[in-house]
Amino acid sequence: MLSDAFSSSKNALTTISRYLDRIVAHFRQQGDTRVSRIDFATQRGEDGFGSDWHPSRKTHELMPNSDNNAGKNMNWSRRAMTTTSDVFEVSTEFPGGNAIIESIVGDTIRLKPDLRDTEGNWFYWSIRIKGAAGRKLNLVFTEQNPLADRGPAMSLDQGRTWRWLGRQDGARDRITITIPADSDDVILSFGMNYTLRTWHRFLDTLPGEPRVKLRTLVQTRQGRDVPMLQTARTDGKAPYRLLLTARSHACEMMANYVMEGMLQSMLADDELGQWFTENVEVTAVPFVDMDGVENGDQGKNRKPRDHNRDYAPPHVHVETGALVKWAADFLTGVRR
Repeated sequence: MLSDAFSSSKNALTTISRYLDRIVAHFRQQGDTRVSRIDFATQRGEDGFGSDWHPSRKTHELMPNSDNNAGKNMNWSRRAMTTTSDVFEVSTEFPGGNAIIESIVGDTIRLKPDLRDTEGNWFYWSIRIKGAAGRKLNLVFTEQNPLADRGPAMSLDQGRTWRWLGRQDGARDRITITIPADSDDVILSFGMNYTLRTWHRFLDTLPGEPRVKLRTLVQTRQGRDVPMLQTARTDGKAPYRLLLTARSHACEMMANYVMEGMLQSMLADDELGQWFTENVEVTAVPFVDMDGVENGDQGKNRKPRDHNRDYAPPHVHVETGALVKWAADFLTGVRR
């Protein structure tokens, strides 16, 4: 089901290996040996890059914030709820859960995304339904249209595997779903949820892998460890360094599946895997907004600013401050 994402990841890594030399050469020509971040500015060619490929630096425009301690006063609470009908229950009390359940009448569930501290509208929702095996349920979204082109995703095994349900008649605000007769515990979501438990299942596929080192970037305000993985060549002598991150916006879960595919390709017993083992030191941070991922936050446009807009000081979020410090050392060869 996720083979397309993994295949795309391997193709992307092949392209990265081809162009790392050109990245370094570009900055050396300008007398700059310290690269903090690279964005690719190009007109795409068949290989994803154009003949005029060049790296360019870009900074984020940050929301005004004069309070250096703004993050200390933010509301970090999570709103979870369970609503029960005469027959079944709908809950957000699980990792990644998000929705405001407005009502359950018969087999019709009226709901909307829980925006919490998001400014404006956003689309993420995820619910767990128990006790509805064999029933045909109507999901009606009351304020927004949070169904993408593939419709919602459904898991029948507590998030281990997923499938897209598609949209019905092009509708973006409602869908009718038949729960399989043998499925008493179902998760429905905007996308294929990826939480810390999913990451641990991925790590379980790498037992005893000597090229993998697990570390903690920082501890969140809610006391969670932000996981970090180092792999490929980790002896400090790699000619290249690559930093991968995901979930600066907590709800954007599909990037984690791509990250898995990239890491699998780096560790594969083939020519590409061997090249990375010999040439690249890789650090991966799968959840920049670790609390937001587990709490089921949108994460996008979080007040006063979200993690993806917090990479310049003063940092609102402890995770981005720690990541900026780590990246500056890592990409310039400082060992920690």
